Amino acid sequence: QVSENRGVFGYGAYTREAFHLNKGAAVGPSFWLGSNFRTSWENISEQDDGKWHHWMLFSDVSDPTGAKLYVDGNLIAINSSATGGSLQNHMNDGLVIGACDTGTSTNEHADCSITNFAVFSGDATSRAVSHYNNGIPNKDLSKEDDLVGYWKMSEGKGTIVEDASGNGNEGVFDSSDNPGWIT
Repeated sequence: QVSENRGVFGYGAYTREAFHLNKGAAVGPSFWLGSNFRTSWENISEQDDGKWHHWMLFSDVSDPTGAKLYVDGNLIAINSSATGGSLQNHMNDGLVIGACDTGTSTNEHADCSITNFAVFSGDATSRAVSHYNNGIPNKDLSKEDDLVGYWKMSEGKGTIVEDASGNGNEGVFDSSDNPGWIT
């Protein structure tokens, strides 16, 4: 089970403004966009089974109640949503993959392996099934029209992760990380 303060991706300087595979025993995957501003999905076995899975999340940041989560091409039911808090504005904060914020403490990094991480400018969930193929994308996503960033994470060495979208959003491991590349 993944600890609640280990986001798979996030932004800003707050541990709650991130996507968590497993927020706790009673709540499954959760996407936090601010204090008491989030969506949580049903607990699913895929979050803890130690196998590769294809996850696709869609969220309109102004309306967490419309968020969608697909795991291995299957839509996961929403457990709960909250809009009683404040939505944080992160227009100037960079995306952090593998952690919940820009800190470098060990407890802020995801306890997982990540490959083929993509960000789209619109709702790409209509393609959730076509993008899934036993946990590995079945096509090169770099030709998608609405692609903002696409990190295959296939470099195998070094601390730079190339952006295959063509938009120049190269990633850099923070100075405290020593990436463990999987071949």
